[in-house]
Amino acid sequence: GESVASTAAARQRGGNGSKMAALKEEQCYGLSCGRVSNGSNVSVFHVKLTDSALRAFEGYQSSKGLCSAQSTIRFTGNQGKISIPRLESTNELRTFTFYLSNVGRDNPQGSFDCIQQYITSDGSIQLDCLGGIQDKITVCATDDSY
Repeated sequence: GESVASTAAARQRGGNGSKMAALKEEQCYGLSCGRVSNGSNVSVFHVKLTDSALRAFEGYQSSKGLCSAQSTIRFTGNQGKISIPRLESTNELRTFTFYLSNVGRDNPQGSFDCIQQYITSDGSIQLDCLGGIQDKITVCATDDSY
């Protein structure tokens, strides 16, 4: 499925070279909370990627039409693995391990909501609150991170 991190809006380079959704000054946006119902199976996470994991995701995202293999995420308790098809060889996977922590418990003084930006059928830009972020996924460094 589509990840919450991707948006239908224009993307621009951030200060550290990463891509992020751009909100424009003097622009009005529709805002709603609750478009995703409480009974839905949507989970939102704060995700901290290494540079190599980010490059793998960006490469996979840009070649989505060319690549038949799927990326996967597997949770095992408070850790897990993300597998992303390699661009050079789609039957080979890059695997990144991660650990899961509870942000609400570990950082009680603040909270974050997950906002999704998209363009409606009439062309207006909408922001939706998908929910409060309770958990953080931290991708572990690989050998090529150093």
